[in-house]
Amino acid sequence: RTIDCVGEECLNEDLKPEQSFVITQATKCTSMDGGLAVIGVYLAEASSKGVQRGNTISPSITFPLTLFWGKNMTIRGGSVHSKLYVEPLLELVRVGRAKPGFVFSSTINIDDAPNAYRRFSDHLETKVLIKFT
Repeated sequence: RTIDCVGEECLNEDLKPEQSFVITQATKCTSMDGGLAVIGVYLAEASSKGVQRGNTISPSITFPLTLFWGKNMTIRGGSVHSKLYVEPLLELVRVGRAKPGFVFSSTINIDDAPNAYRRFSDHLETKVLIKFT
């Protein structure tokens, strides 16, 4: 199984924007009879302060259908219905069965968010936890 968590804003191996790169790589590395989950965002929208490349994002991408079909793969994607999962997941964290802290490269206060976004953009952070205190 493979999960695309990146979406259309991905970069190829030359660090150039290429919307279909992650989908293609995910298809290549998924085993025969495997599955591909697409939870990365594929949403074309106008450019804005938060979506600087919005006008360059196409509503369509190329997909390696021949490779996908030849591997007898399945695909599922879309946005997460978070209301279904938040309470049970929080309970797992509360009782100590789930320990998601390893995912974060830094924990910051909300006032430090602009600097954290810059650090993320410069590839100095992977995932930042923002605490509202």
